[in-house]
Amino acid sequence: MTRRARRQHPCRHDVVVLHELRTLLQLVGGRLPVHVEDFLARADILRALGFDVLISRFELYYQLAEYLARYTDGPIGLAVGLPAIRLLIDEAFYRNIAGGSLESTGRLFKRSVRMYIYPERDPATGQVQTWDSVQLPPPWQHLHRLLGELGHIVPLRSFDESYLTIHTPEVLALIEKDDPSWERMVPPKVAEIIKANRLFRRRQDRQAGSREQS
Repeated sequence: MTRRARRQHPCRHDVVVLHELRTLLQLVGGRLPVHVEDFLARADILRALGFDVLISRFELYYQLAEYLARYTDGPIGLAVGLPAIRLLIDEAFYRNIAGGSLESTGRLFKRSVRMYIYPERDPATGQVQTWDSVQLPPPWQHLHRLLGELGHIVPLRSFDESYLTIHTPEVLALIEKDDPSWERMVPPKVAEIIKANRLFRRRQDRQAGSREQS
C-alpha cells in the first residue's frame, strides 16, 4: 500500500515513509487483549523489512496529521484502506469534539494533506470496492464528492486484488491454530521471522517454546 501511495505522491522522490502503530488501547479499542510482545513484534517485523516505525497514541487521523505537520512544510500523505473513510463519518469517534466528524475532517485536510485510499473486497458480494465506487450513506455522499474534487482523497489505481482477501485477524487465527496456510498470506521474510520467534502464538505456546529453547 505504501509503495503504491508513494508512486502517486507529488514528492515521490523525496519522501520520508513512516508506518504508524498505535498503542495497545487504540489498536483494540480497549476491548480485546493484545500481548505487549505481539505489539512490539509488529514493529520489529516492519523494521526488518526496512521500514521506519512511528508508535503513537493518536486516536484520530487529524491528530496524526497535525503532529507530522510540526516537522515538515511539505505535503503529507496518509495511505489507508477504504474502511478508514467510514471512520471519518462515524460520529461515535467524535463525542469529545464539538464539531463532530465535520470538524475532524476539516482539521485533517486544512493543510496539504492527502489520503491515498486502498480498495477493499466486499465480503457480501465479493466485488472490489474503490473510492470511486463506494457508496457513503446520505448526506455523506456530498463529502465524498467534495474531498475527491479538492484532491484530498486520492484513489490508489494500482493494486493487487489477491491481497484484498487477506485480513489480519484471519492470519493471526491461523497462526494460533498452527495452520501453515498463513505463510502464503505474508511475505517470505515475515513468515521466517514469525516462525523463528514463535510470534503471535497463544501465551502458553510461547512459554512452552521458551522452555524447549532453554
